[in-house]
Amino acid sequence: MHDWHHASLGLLMGLTLTLMVTEVFKNTVGRPRPDFIDRCQPSAAFDPGLGLSNSTICTRTDLLKDGFKSFLSGHSSTSFAGMGFLSLYLAGKLHVFDQKGYTYKGFVVAAPLVVAILIAISRTEDYRHHWHDVFAGSLVGKYY
Repeated sequence: MHDWHHASLGLLMGLTLTLMVTEVFKNTVGRPRPDFIDRCQPSAAFDPGLGLSNSTICTRTDLLKDGFKSFLSGHSSTSFAGMGFLSLYLAGKLHVFDQKGYTYKGFVVAAPLVVAILIAISRTEDYRHHWHDVFAGSLVGKYY
């Protein structure tokens, strides 16, 4: 029970720090998502001079705020923080580096990291983030 308590506190602290850093980046550095034009649905009646315009030509304004929060993928940062913590916890509990040479321990420890990588890849596959948003989110999750 004592070990579970410490592990849950560590996980909670890591996830909280990761989410705080992610939200700060999303609200200060955020940039348009890859699907921004689809969210915007620009008005065909408005023809901007020189091809430059701003968000006033958008017809779907309810989706615009989230459309500018691409940088730092929240899914990748959270998944790497949580699954990275689980991986380190399992490595400690299974004594992976005890010179016994059991290969299955390495696979058990690597499985949560593979899940985190798959979650991060899924964010680029559904056009919600650019690859560098996912990479930066993964680094933030890895270090917090």
